[in-house]
Amino acid sequence: MSNIIGIVATNTIAYVETIFSCLEEKNIVVPLRNSNDQYRIKAARINKIVEPPDNREQWMKRPFSPVKSDDIALIAFTSGTEGNPKGVEITHNNLAEVVQRLNTVMQVDSSIREYIGIPVYHSFGLGRCRAVASAGGSFFIPADGFNPFEIAEMLKREQINAISAVPSLWRILLEEKEVIGHYGKKVKWIEIGSQYMSREEKEALKRLFPNAIIVQHYGLTEASRTTLLEIHNTVGEQLESVGKTFGDIQVKILESNQIAISGSHVATEYLIEDQSVNLKDENGWFITNDLGEIKDEYLYYRGRADDIINCGGIKVSPEQLETKIFPSLEDTSQIAICRRHDPLRGDGFLVAVTPEFKMSKQELYNLILDANQQFGVNATNAISIIEVNELPRTASGKIQRKKISEQYGEVECFKFDAVEVSSHADGYVAPSTQEEKMLCDIGQKILNVERISVTDDFLALGMDSLLSLKLTFKLKSKGLKDNLIREILSGSTIKEIAAQISSNSEQLAPKPENRSKHKLVLNTTEAVNAVRGIAIILIIINHWIEGLLNKFVSNPELIRLLRFPGTPIFALAFGLFLSYLYSDYFQKGSFSKGLRIIHSRIFILLLGILLVGLPAYIRIFITGDFSSTAFAKATYSIMDYYFLAMLTVPFLLYFLLKFNKWTIEMTVILAVVSMSVAIYLQNFAEWSLWQDGWMLLVKLNLLAYYGYFNLLAFSLLGVAIGIFLKGFKNESRQIYTLFAIGLIGVLIGVLLGGHHYSFKGFRLFFPQLFFHTGISLLIIVGMLMISQVKGHKGHFLLAIRNVLSTVGILTLPAFILHGYVIPLEHLFMYFSVPKLIALAIPLAIFFFVMWWLAKIIHRTKATI
Repeated sequence: MSNIIGIVATNTIAYVETIFSCLEEKNIVVPLRNSNDQYRIKAARINKIVEPPDNREQWMKRPFSPVKSDDIALIAFTSGTEGNPKGVEITHNNLAEVVQRLNTVMQVDSSIREYIGIPVYHSFGLGRCRAVASAGGSFFIPADGFNPFEIAEMLKREQINAISAVPSLWRILLEEKEVIGHYGKKVKWIEIGSQYMSREEKEALKRLFPNAIIVQHYGLTEASRTTLLEIHNTVGEQLESVGKTFGDIQVKILESNQIAISGSHVATEYLIEDQSVNLKDENGWFITNDLGEIKDEYLYYRGRADDIINCGGIKVSPEQLETKIFPSLEDTSQIAICRRHDPLRGDGFLVAVTPEFKMSKQELYNLILDANQQFGVNATNAISIIEVNELPRTASGKIQRKKISEQYGEVECFKFDAVEVSSHADGYVAPSTQEEKMLCDIGQKILNVERISVTDDFLALGMDSLLSLKLTFKLKSKGLKDNLIREILSGSTIKEIAAQISSNSEQLAPKPENRSKHKLVLNTTEAVNAVRGIAIILIIINHWIEGLLNKFVSNPELIRLLRFPGTPIFALAFGLFLSYLYSDYFQKGSFSKGLRIIHSRIFILLLGILLVGLPAYIRIFITGDFSSTAFAKATYSIMDYYFLAMLTVPFLLYFLLKFNKWTIEMTVILAVVSMSVAIYLQNFAEWSLWQDGWMLLVKLNLLAYYGYFNLLAFSLLGVAIGIFLKGFKNESRQIYTLFAIGLIGVLIGVLLGGHHYSFKGFRLFFPQLFFHTGISLLIIVGMLMISQVKGHKGHFLLAIRNVLSTVGILTLPAFILHGYVIPLEHLFMYFSVPKLIALAIPLAIFFFVMWWLAKIIHRTKATI
């Protein structure tokens, strides 16, 4: 009968030698935390304890041949976060299979000299020792732990040619990659532990170690190195995975999204309370508590199922959330984040703190709220804070979250709500009639402001397309007719509308001398909204149908001009709309109304940025890549520009209007300057300061093909066009002038775009500035001319313009929703839905929602 030998774990050569000797003698090895580890000693029925001598040897080279036997070789105890640790009974054949499969994939030979950067008393570190020794190589155990400078020196002296470490240690090395430098070429083998590493990090490792065979594994104590990812041979999205199986190993995903494993490497039994318990189901599968998915044979790890907090459909790991807030805390040992039932969202966040915790509960709430928002969770009232005498822990010191949830989940806790933001209008005039009070009350609730003056109009207060839907519902429920709702959304003051309600008048009666101008304004506004509608349609088509132009156009410069017309046209329409409808608000003496427009819209745009980036944020959560670089990439979208533009263009408009007669000329000059800045900034594309982290977001917003200064040039030209249009009183003259300017712009853009220039920046930007501005003007002309067409043809064309105008009003929800079509298609395909149906379902949802919103908007013809 085999001896059951407990070996006190130390990160030494002596510990490894003792383990190897026991395995070769077919004794059962049980690693112990110390010589008085009574739980493991009793649970495993240990009959001998060995304390390896404290020697200073760091290199080991000795032959080791894994024993081929189904007898128990090793009992490794798990951490036991929800109770006492379980012993995992691992056979000699389990250990031998892993070594043979790993060395085959990594092509290891006897020349290997490995720096083992993780403690050898961990299963990963001990596994590296077995693998290297089995190949006839040698390994080095650092006395003071993983050290990039030590690694660099040993590479320089050619003492090592292999490295093993967990992802957190590799990140340290990547931060110090200049220390490794060109010596990275000397590394031949690398193994990475099973924690998450992003695609970008793996690509960085490949660049730093260009000649290395780099393998990452996914595994557990019960099933070591289940999948292996050959990073050196893998590219693209598959670098986000943890690899695929080799040999007789099998992996599958259950309906619960849990990972199930089978194969000759899976341990036989658990040792629980002195009893051996089969850890496999009746079909021989080991069911893990890990979540994952399989795509094209590659396994993608999605986190632990045990403690996941599913808040409104977004799953957050408590450990990941704690990682976000810990840098802001003095003492991280006095806090634990757990799951709590939330009747609205499913799960909420239960935050347990001890009396020794220093931070105030309000500060802690704000900290957790900010961290949650980085995961895409904005549930402000789902955070509860409870004070407990002490945090329950396991013998190894790990928090028992489940115990906290069970004990305190129903207890009354400290709860907080986000502070509401109020706005105060200058020159406030209180409502004096029942009708005025009704309109003010509705507006205050929808716009979330403290008070509204009867001299205000909803448009100037920041009513956008989504809020207008809510306002329309409310006003209709109060019995207001469509013509009055239309007037409210077109800029009439609350006092004027209240007077109409009071007098039961069917419509506002503008003065006769203003009727023709009013008609011209409405027609132009409809035309501008139609341009916005066309632009968003072009943007959506471009996002859904890639590469279509390549089949019809061979000139790459013309393809560049024609491929992305929607974005610059929409940027131009943004400036045009702002100046045409709101320039009066930015004149001297009424700038406060303009500021109210900015105030409301920046929050809507921030929400839009979050919603557009939500699929990417979810991907970050699933993959576990919580680096600032990943969040920067996820946050970047064209919505960033409109957020920045809403903060800057109104002030530029205010400044430009001070030039009076020279306003248009100065605006055009400023547009050229803005485009020139965009070109100049291309010289800094390789600037190392903003290649990663949050500075990458700055780079993308400045240097991307549609960066801030590039699109600002279009918006400023739109401002110039808007001011130009306001000066017209005759529609026919307006049409002819715009047509001539638009045609000239298109011709210049095509001529410039059809040639090659030595200066790349000019080729990238100036042709599109002329071309897309010209196209925008021609579209406006076409939309204006529709009102002059008579008969059935005129009604048909007017109906088309109304549809485009309605789409233009719904640009924000259209842009946000269209970005979910392709991810939903992939989701349905993951569940084996045929590709055509998988695409048809999200498209149907998209068009139905847009039709429903358009049906509400169409009759009101809101000009926002």
